[in-house]
Amino acid sequence: MLTEKNISRFLFLVGILILIISFVFKDAKLSFLGGIRPIGLATVIICPILGVIGLLCARSQRDYAFMFLNFLLIISFFIIMSIGYMIAGA
Repeated sequence: MLTEKNISRFLFLVGILILIISFVFKDAKLSFLGGIRPIGLATVIICPILGVIGLLCARSQRDYAFMFLNFLLIISFFIIMSIGYMIAGA
């Protein structure tokens, strides 16, 4: 059963699961969304939305660990981009 305390944890885990799935299908193009790749869709749109909702729920419960983890979901685009630049060496 999802309570308000569990919602922030659930949303964080859903965000991480979406990131993992988008890494697996990273070469697919979503033509109905303008040709965006799944990793772009996940890091630019889906994870920040889940992170903001999870951050607000964690803030109401004063769960600082999940506040930080949901904040990482919000900035996941910049984290993934910087890791990519470190690996690819652009």
